[in-house]
Amino acid sequence: MDLKLAGKIALVTGSTAGIGLAIAKSLATEGAHVYVNGRTQERVDVAIAGIRSQVPRTKVDGIVADFSSVGGAEAVIAKRMRTAKHPVDAVRRASLQISGSVLRPTWLA
Repeated sequence: MDLKLAGKIALVTGSTAGIGLAIAKSLATEGAHVYVNGRTQERVDVAIAGIRSQVPRTKVDGIVADFSSVGGAEAVIAKRMRTAKHPVDAVRRASLQISGSVLRPTWLA
């Protein structure tokens, strides 16, 4: 199935295991540049390696941060925006909502 995600950027929070990792793998399979997020560098590295082993030509990067606080969410968004040529196209897993090209934690909404 082609979901037309090639070239899109997806940040999947809580994506080092479980449903988040499955979402990240699916997005990578569809051609999105996936940003994996987890609380430790080790877990992020393992998740990235797992995605790359199943989807060898994918673009996948990691961001270590804890999304359970406003500060953690802001750190992820700040890091992504520093390295971005354009904004994230999709975000899912944590309680975030997308408004245009602005990521806004739902606890601030």
